[in-house]
Amino acid sequence: MDHAVDFNYDDIFVYMGGRVPRHLRAHITRAIVDQSISVVDEYAFYNCTRLRSLECHEGVDRIRKRAFMNCTGLRVAKLIGVKFIEMEAFELCTRMLDIEFGGDLRTIGRRAFSNCNSVRRLRLTSTSVVSIEKLAFENCGRLVDVALPEGIDTVRGQAFSGCINLRRITIPLKTGMFSPDSVSYILPPRSVFDWCERLSSVELVGRIHQSVSYLSLDCWKIGMSEEFDRINDILHSLASRRVENHGNQTMDGVCATPFGTLQTRASSIIERGCSPT
Repeated sequence: MDHAVDFNYDDIFVYMGGRVPRHLRAHITRAIVDQSISVVDEYAFYNCTRLRSLECHEGVDRIRKRAFMNCTGLRVAKLIGVKFIEMEAFELCTRMLDIEFGGDLRTIGRRAFSNCNSVRRLRLTSTSVVSIEKLAFENCGRLVDVALPEGIDTVRGQAFSGCINLRRITIPLKTGMFSPDSVSYILPPRSVFDWCERLSSVELVGRIHQSVSYLSLDCWKIGMSEEFDRINDILHSLASRRVENHGNQTMDGVCATPFGTLQTRASSIIERGCSPT
């Protein structure tokens, strides 16, 4: 349903729900969501190719599917209150440079930011996101750095596939984060980071010291070995490449470690009988 609004082409467009009228889609450059609106509807701004900026207030908690699909001029999106971003919500926003997520973000849907070719960094560490669905950031060709929060539970298949310039990821050391459908059992194998051929640094974050204090050394040894094996399996397509160490910065008590030396480091820690420092 199209909602009619008074609009001057020099003004900010105030979204009042429904879909943007067709006669305005080629003219809107700036949009804010009215304080009365908590959901941006399906196809609301679909194909608004001149839209450059979007601002959502803290009460907007959901962006429905394809709401901003093919907004090829969109550069900045402030999503400070949004909890749920549905499938293909921002797909083909090819000029997107800056996405501001809020702390309440929970789910990023299937292909939500697929083919957003201008995004360079994705920092989700201050969010509450627990699930990133299949192909969510597929083919974000300029993305170089991804940092996921400690609280994330699931990253589904090919979430970052085709991010050909991705060089560094920061992930929590957590069992079961990569879902079973993250890797296909057909040839060639497909994974969360399929075709990320420049990925060269994997940093692990997590509250290891707190965890270790409650475990015997034997339990910790088994757990760490399993986790390193899991990461090696998930990133198996990159296993033949030597990974450079980028500074060994310490985050939350875990030394950032290059992928190629994860298992070696684990073994040396176990032999010393101490937790990572």
